Amino acid sequence: VGGLLTVALPPMVGVFETFGAQLPAPTRALLFMTRVTTTYRLQIFLGLVVLGLLAAWFLGQPLGRRLKDRALLKIPLIGGVILTGEVARFSRIVSMLLRAGVSMPDTMELVCDTSTNVVVKDSLGSVQKDLLQGRGLSGPLARTKPTAVWTGTEVLVFGGSSGGLPVGSLQRLSPQPVWYLY
Repeated sequence: VGGLLTVALPPMVGVFETFGAQLPAPTRALLFMTRVTTTYRLQIFLGLVVLGLLAAWFLGQPLGRRLKDRALLKIPLIGGVILTGEVARFSRIVSMLLRAGVSMPDTMELVCDTSTNVVVKDSLGSVQKDLLQGRGLSGPLARTKPTAVWTGTEVLVFGGSSGGLPVGSLQRLSPQPVWYLY
């Protein structure tokens, strides 16, 4: 669109003006935008650079990162991919650490630290707090948002109610194709 407004249409403005006829509203709007972009090209460019720098600064702040991560999780296809990656990472790390003999509270602390999405990290942090207060793992994990859709929750509910967490089942929840998502 920028190329159209700054390169293709400026030579044609004179042709449209020589018609002398009343042009349709969309054409008049397009010609107006062409005049503005050619007249204020440098100001528009500098404004976009400043806007980009401000956006980068804001997204680097905790609030900006949280808003960006929450928005990404709400996008229909992208949110599912991000959540699938988080589930795979969670399953893989929990499986590995429990097989190595690391305690569940320490495992949850490490899992929280490895999450790349702030919203998921906060959810896992609340699960860790509930775990430390003796509420188990499966119930708090099933109640958290956005992790309530995690497929690993069913395995954890079984493990929490039977007294033994099926680590092999957790490992199978992290499919190989997810590796390339990182």
